Amino acid sequence: MPDGNANNQDALPHSISSGQASGGRSSDGGQNPSQPQSYTRDQVDKLLNEGHSKLDKTIADLTKERDGLKTSHESLSQRLAEIERRREEEEEARVKDDPDELDLYTRRKKAKETELAHQQRQADLDARENTLKEREARQAERDWAGTVAGVAAAARGDAETLKTKAAALGISETPFC
Repeated sequence: MPDGNANNQDALPHSISSGQASGGRSSDGGQNPSQPQSYTRDQVDKLLNEGHSKLDKTIADLTKERDGLKTSHESLSQRLAEIERRREEEEEARVKDDPDELDLYTRRKKAKETELAHQQRQADLDARENTLKEREARQAERDWAGTVAGVAAAARGDAETLKTKAAALGISETPFC
């Protein structure tokens, strides 16, 4: 964001690798890779816009692919449910005349339903546990940032410098875990 006094043609330094040098010339007439390339604000904006356009296209492509896979998954799930329903109907029709076989079939079906319900409850519990862990991690990060900012303010220092020094000393946001 340029301020009121800045010109859009202000040069911004950019370091480049030796293979990409297009900056100043060396004494032998070739490119000098140690001299940084400068870009204008317009050039930087153009490069950023190109990068954002590529990312937007990638996101759109991935979203389209995800939607297609989701539709395919739903269709296959419906087909599978229909096949299972038909198989159960055929099995029930096969055993309906034999009371012992019908009782065994009913028990197996009930056991399968109970197992599926248990698996669903376990999946729900696992999802809740993951959500809770994510929330706890975010809260720990906020607490750590607040602690660092508070200590830095009390010592009249910079929070980022304090974070860097704490990391170098092996002090993390969860030192007692």
